[in-house]
Amino acid sequence: LGGASNIGFGAHVIVDNCTFDGNESQNSSGGALSLQNDSTTLVVTNTTFSTNKASGNGGAIFSGSNSSSSFVSIDACEFWANEANFGAAVHVAENGAPESSFDVSNSIFGFNFAMTQGGALNMIDVDANVVSCLFMNNVADGTGTGGAISNNASDSNHVEVLLMNNTLADNFGLLSGGIANWTSDVEASSTMTLQNNIFRQGGALNYVIEAGTPVAVSNGGNMSDDDSMTDILNHSSDLNGMEPDFADPGDFNYQLANDSPGIDAGIDDGAPEFDLLGNPRINEVDMGAYENQNVVKAGETLLENMGMLSLSPNPAPGGRFSLSLENNWVGELQLRIYDITGTLVLTKGMNKTAGKHSEALSLPLRPGVYQLLLTNGKEALVER
Repeated sequence: LGGASNIGFGAHVIVDNCTFDGNESQNSSGGALSLQNDSTTLVVTNTTFSTNKASGNGGAIFSGSNSSSSFVSIDACEFWANEANFGAAVHVAENGAPESSFDVSNSIFGFNFAMTQGGALNMIDVDANVVSCLFMNNVADGTGTGGAISNNASDSNHVEVLLMNNTLADNFGLLSGGIANWTSDVEASSTMTLQNNIFRQGGALNYVIEAGTPVAVSNGGNMSDDDSMTDILNHSSDLNGMEPDFADPGDFNYQLANDSPGIDAGIDDGAPEFDLLGNPRINEVDMGAYENQNVVKAGETLLENMGMLSLSPNPAPGGRFSLSLENNWVGELQLRIYDITGTLVLTKGMNKTAGKHSEALSLPLRPGVYQLLLTNGKEALVER
């Protein structure tokens, strides 16, 4: 167990700012890290797992042996090209103990490969929260499937899973590229709650019930590019059969393009304050892991600044600075100032009569980070 480290016997382990590359657990589980025994805790932050391999389960991280009730927390991590039978990146199972928990946030799972199920995550009898994560190009090649996530409840266990503000894109599984949901019999139960997620697998199904009677419900703000989730995504703000319009999926850029229907289309209640990149959630929260930072309105085209708009001094103490604009705009302009949350805090009209325009401004702004947008109604420039 554990190609790099085996953790157990009630240990509380924190892993921060590390890299696990090319580790292997032969004839066992946990290509990099393995947890066993009761009440063992693992907290992993700012860490990369790449090309780790387990012949059993959990290509990078495994938790679930010896009736363990382990507690696993992952934040701001990356999992690339790990391999295993179940859970190519992470396999977490309660395995008969009274309780376990699994929390993962602000993390990327890409190009992981599971021979049976759970191309990125395989969860068995464990309550889980998955927030602000990107799952891309993961593969589950076996009958269990779940190219991105396989969620399972067995025996008489009840499982509660929350997925919020995640992007699941271009994953592949024989039954489902996105999520496979499974319960073993009538006594087992599972409830998966979905909010502000984007599902787009590029041909593979986004969601499938593998077996049993698992329940999935929507809190709203979700988008699916196919019809596999129409019975689930029935909130008035959900979008079925809709393309999310990513910025450049061919180059693995799954941020939202400026014309994406996912912008400002999420549900604010309970949504994370920041996105996967650490950018603030501005205006109404966007669907998916990324928050589009564009404050340009419909009908305005954002231009690359190229020095046309400048501020001096910057930072501007006391809100006093000189604004300089040099381009071919002439006429009435509008200056809009947004704070770090994307809230519009000030609007000011300006008049430009020549190619170069300078204006001294003294504005009632508190200390902080602001985004200034100057527009002629058709084109816009932005400066921080």
